[in-house]
Amino acid sequence: MQKLSTIIILLILTTFSYSQIFISEYSDATGTGNYIYEFVELYNNSASPQDIEGYTLWQASSTQSFTFPAATIIPAYGILVLGRNADQSAFETFWGVSFGANSIYVNSGNSAPQLNGEEVYLFEDPLGINVDPATDDEYSSQAISSGNRVYRVSTGNTLSDWVMNPESNATPGSLEGDQALPVELTSFTANAGNNSVTLNWTTASESENLGYSIMRGMAKDGNYEEIDSYVNNKSLKGAGNSSTSLSYKFVDNSVMNEITYWYKLVDVDFNGVRTEHGPIYATPRADEVEANPVDGNIPLAFGLAQNFPNPFNPSTTISFDIPKLNDGIMNAKLVVYDMLGQKVKTLLSSTVEAGHFEMNWDGRNDLNQVVPSGIYIYQFQSELFNASKKMVLMR
Repeated sequence: MQKLSTIIILLILTTFSYSQIFISEYSDATGTGNYIYEFVELYNNSASPQDIEGYTLWQASSTQSFTFPAATIIPAYGILVLGRNADQSAFETFWGVSFGANSIYVNSGNSAPQLNGEEVYLFEDPLGINVDPATDDEYSSQAISSGNRVYRVSTGNTLSDWVMNPESNATPGSLEGDQALPVELTSFTANAGNNSVTLNWTTASESENLGYSIMRGMAKDGNYEEIDSYVNNKSLKGAGNSSTSLSYKFVDNSVMNEITYWYKLVDVDFNGVRTEHGPIYATPRADEVEANPVDGNIPLAFGLAQNFPNPFNPSTTISFDIPKLNDGIMNAKLVVYDMLGQKVKTLLSSTVEAGHFEMNWDGRNDLNQVVPSGIYIYQFQSELFNASKKMVLMR
């Protein structure tokens, strides 16, 4: 019995990890032959891409459904558009849109949606448990009628959380005009300093946003506690309703060097609904250098360059490239090792965005001690790209 209970708890936790995927819009497409352009839109309101293989979108009234195939991944803060039976090019032409890197299109092959009037939807995981709406076996509360589209204005599921207007207002692949959530983030980064971590985030829009709470933990999947919020800190107050891009900054000075800290950003709407973003991490150090792109160019691919000069004395520059990322940022490390595999110096341990970066190593270790001549290895480490090269220090 205890083993069964453990399995059930694990399954529930797995389901909750996807609770930030929401149905944000669905629309009819009236006119002769236009039915193939009907669609349902899903929004991933998290800082990580979400793999929804095996998840199912159900359509009530007609009992139609569509189960997402392998490798269906919604980018972080990205959108998935499920079309009825049109290829992507024809769909984009019909609606006058062009999907960017943060939007993906899936053709259901005439499975769903099939809008004939009064349809509502639910999105569930492979175990048959509701992801959205959150209540099991509950469908979206706003039924659609012919010639219209329905879009979401808040995360609840009462009639006041949805709005219906003519299909000509539909915006597949974008939250513009159908702001589904209190905050639409475009970036959330953590940069380490000397006994400090600086969090920066930018919003594309805000809807009924009361403010933010900063949560900190010692492990990615461990416990998090609130270290500050809009209640006590005016700089964390939200903009309420805003359709313009806004930037925020928070500096955590209650940290110690050489310890990794994990952070979550929580936005709170006017109804007290809390939505989490992250987690991201940073490791403060006494001589930490903030990683910022050296120019405005965006590389086409990942790359780790040979250090220059090489051999060197007393310092050298290590360059690396980050291409455009689906979720805008990623966690990365740049570490120097000796030939025995022992860590000598951590040059970078924080989040990075797309760009060309240059980091300097002065031939000292993490204790600021001069290291001897020899061959050293520098290694770039991340979830998306790993590479290493050798360099020679000659004193």
